[in-house]
Amino acid sequence: MKKLIMLCALMVSLVSLNTYADLSEYAVDDRRIFPEFIFLPIKGSDTQGAFLYTRYKKTVLTPVSIGSGWRSVAISLSPTAIGSTALNQFISTNNIIDNRKNLIPTDAELCLLSADAKRKIAELGLTYNTAVLVGGYPKACTLIVRYYTAAQSDLEKSLVNYLTVNNVVSLSFSIEEVLPAVSVSFHDIINQLYSNDVLQIDAQNNYYGSISAVTFHAAQLSPVLFGELDEAPISFVAWELFLNAFTLSGKTLKVQLTSSNETLSIPGAREEIVNVNATL
Repeated sequence: MKKLIMLCALMVSLVSLNTYADLSEYAVDDRRIFPEFIFLPIKGSDTQGAFLYTRYKKTVLTPVSIGSGWRSVAISLSPTAIGSTALNQFISTNNIIDNRKNLIPTDAELCLLSADAKRKIAELGLTYNTAVLVGGYPKACTLIVRYYTAAQSDLEKSLVNYLTVNNVVSLSFSIEEVLPAVSVSFHDIINQLYSNDVLQIDAQNNYYGSISAVTFHAAQLSPVLFGELDEAPISFVAWELFLNAFTLSGKTLKVQLTSSNETLSIPGAREEIVNVNATL
């Protein structure tokens, strides 16, 4: 059957699957990959697009008073690439227009305080609470730790030093390219080929026909039957599903229609583009 697929690939124009979901406006296959960032160009453009960041750094800001004896310290997570020579040079050399979009998914784990940090704050005897702020581009997020103590107290100094020196905040998310599911209306295709005298039926109710006739005439049918948009080329995956439903004997294809092959389908595949899982 592998030889059959290779033969038919020469007989039909095939295209790769499109990108859908969150990355639908970007030419994911044309992405530029660097150690600390990935550039996703908008479809039809080489210079305009968005950046995905693969590495982040922590910044602990100076504590401030929020009233009534309460103070707060902010911990923000930002891409290490921002301001780097590699990023600046890439933008300058290629005249890149950054859309300045945070493509971090909504189910990301953003700026969660680690268990060790919670224990440390408890050991210091501080009453505290936290709040997570979604970051404005390019920042991923900010964790606000609010606590009750006097300004510049030894407790506050110990807390800030601990948060600065240790890994205390987690950031975790994955960005994937989701390829569309494929669904081939096999019975409908076979019935059309039979109606067009491309296929015949034998005494065992097997549909059969020459490989050249079946592949040629099937390629002329509506792409909708192969799960594509109207007038879109038939994808290789759909074409492979269709052909693998037959058995090949010499130059003849044969198949019997059953409830199990009425519709041939496979779920959409996923390709990981970025995976960030760090405690900073």
